[in-house]
Amino acid sequence: MEDNFKGIDKSTQSQGETIFNQLLKSYSKGADITIGLFHPEAVIVFPYASSLGAVGEMNYEEWYNHLKGILTSMPDIRFENVRVYTVDENTYWAETSGETIIPDTGKLYAQKWVMFFTLKEGKINFYKEYWDPCAFLKAFEK
Repeated sequence: MEDNFKGIDKSTQSQGETIFNQLLKSYSKGADITIGLFHPEAVIVFPYASSLGAVGEMNYEEWYNHLKGILTSMPDIRFENVRVYTVDENTYWAETSGETIIPDTGKLYAQKWVMFFTLKEGKINFYKEYWDPCAFLKAFEK
């Protein structure tokens, strides 16, 4: 993922850009690293998850437990085309695409995401992630 940042002066990044880039990198490092970027009062929302019968909203503890399961299913996920848009000093939109091979199915998981997040005390306090349920099903179905 370091290649995604060539030519970018990281000293001029907003706090949201820095935290978002840390978030993407943390997914390959495990749940304990990832959860450290979230505020204990965080709310995490996946608007399309219910279309797959999954939970659409989680608190900090539920999110941590979810991460412990899902991150092992997506090892070495690589992101590209990372963009972060500042709304104000604590509010951001982001978009990225990424891919990995799912160990249980051997299939390529290629996804595009749009995220909205807010910060509180330097951590993610609200996180909403939009993604394509069909891409998820194609990769995870056995």
